[in-house]
Amino acid sequence: MATAPAFFKDLSLNLTPNPITGDTAPAVNEHAVKKALINLIRTPLGSKPFSPEYGTRLYDFLFSPNDSETESEINDELNNCITRFEPRVKIVSITTNMSNDGIEIILNYYVVNVSAQQSLTTTITRTS
Repeated sequence: MATAPAFFKDLSLNLTPNPITGDTAPAVNEHAVKKALINLIRTPLGSKPFSPEYGTRLYDFLFSPNDSETESEINDELNNCITRFEPRVKIVSITTNMSNDGIEIILNYYVVNVSAQQSLTTTITRTS
């Protein structure tokens, strides 16, 4: 059975070696894009050397009021950041749920050249 060609290939950050070759296995296609999205969402704005505009202000919202205005700002922040730094993604919807512990993010999106809709759920907490 033939496998689909890799449209996207990123370095896997866990650096787990392949048991046979000893090389690190790259993340490919949808998995690569999902990992990139998680990294983008969880990177605080200004923390990436030489790329001060990369990342999000999500950690700034952790102590903001739990209201619809804050959730709207979070959605705008995510939409702008993903649109700017992840061109492989077309956003379908962003849902955020704020609680006392953090912000849950549910992102539905399409990856370029992939027909199936993808979903990502991650939580930003005060201790992460």
